Amino acid sequence: MKITVSKSEFYNRLKALSRIIHTKNTLAAYDNFLFELKNGELKVTTGEEGGSMSTTISFVSDNLIDLSFMANAKTLLDGLKDIPEQPIILEINKKYNIKCIYACGDGKFEIQGEKGETFPTISFNTDSSINVNATDFLYGVKQVLPCIADDELRPVMNGIYFDQKEESITYVATNGMILGCYRSTGKFTSQNSFIIPGKYTRILSNCIQGNGYIDIATDNNNIRFIFDGYSLICRMIEGRFPNYNSVIPQSNNIKVIVSKIDILSAIKRVSVFSNNSSMIVLSINESEKNISVKTQNIDYSLSADELVKIESLQGEKIEIGLNAIFLKEIIALTTSETIEISLKDSSHAITITPESDQTLLYIQMPLLINS
Repeated sequence: MKITVSKSEFYNRLKALSRIIHTKNTLAAYDNFLFELKNGELKVTTGEEGGSMSTTISFVSDNLIDLSFMANAKTLLDGLKDIPEQPIILEINKKYNIKCIYACGDGKFEIQGEKGETFPTISFNTDSSINVNATDFLYGVKQVLPCIADDELRPVMNGIYFDQKEESITYVATNGMILGCYRSTGKFTSQNSFIIPGKYTRILSNCIQGNGYIDIATDNNNIRFIFDGYSLICRMIEGRFPNYNSVIPQSNNIKVIVSKIDILSAIKRVSVFSNNSSMIVLSINESEKNISVKTQNIDYSLSADELVKIESLQGEKIEIGLNAIFLKEIIALTTSETIEISLKDSSHAITITPESDQTLLYIQMPLLINS
């Protein structure tokens, strides 16, 4: 049987699907693409133990038959990678030998395929789903993604918590030291909540184009996302996500508004001289109207100190220690020219929000300052 496909569409969709393939699979079938020709449609699927992803690819053929076969993903992608855009002919014989023919240099390559029946499938059964604006979903995922933990002892923190209410969706992630929270508005007829594994949120953030809507559905164990011609199914993380509302500080009475670029640049310069714990100290003085960003590495006799002008201050003098790596990361994620930092004292969490966007919130726990 012969089918003709566009090289760019074929390669780009296979490349997107390959993101799900694990480098060391327990089942050899997961090293392959599964091709299914049925009812005039070409469906391609990849998977691993935690989920699967599929898409359909347009093609032309004069002798259509139903067929299912597997081909090694890495070998096929490597063979296609440097072929210029052009129609590519795929010939598949009864022994699942796959011949790829292209006009450039009258070239072709052959790989040996396998029967598709041995490829594992994930069953998914649901009667209801919701449509979520793709732009909002993509923004929410990307804003909290860096806050995901990598903790074998607390797997519920290794993903993004999707909290759907009747009038909003909240995206939350935390690693215990920082927490990111984004709330978008919407109208839904039901409530639902689940934890999306970190690996799959990264795949979604790379594959979703931000146009149209995403169809999201769940059953007892799995989550399904349909978008841009792709369908992704993953196993949700089991367990109860921490009550994020209870950790949002309500009594931080010191409010500082400062330029995002100025404070971020100062932290980047000063943190170069910090020790292995990457701690920097923020000193806020009401009378001087500035923030002192400083650090000290006693072991190597290093230190740095820089002043950043405050645009607005409500409160008194305070000094607090923070992890510079986390602080740089969450400030960089904010979406306005100025940010608001709220504090209570040196032993309580701070909050950081874009001054112009109160739907986005970050929390960071302090570090103990050595006297």
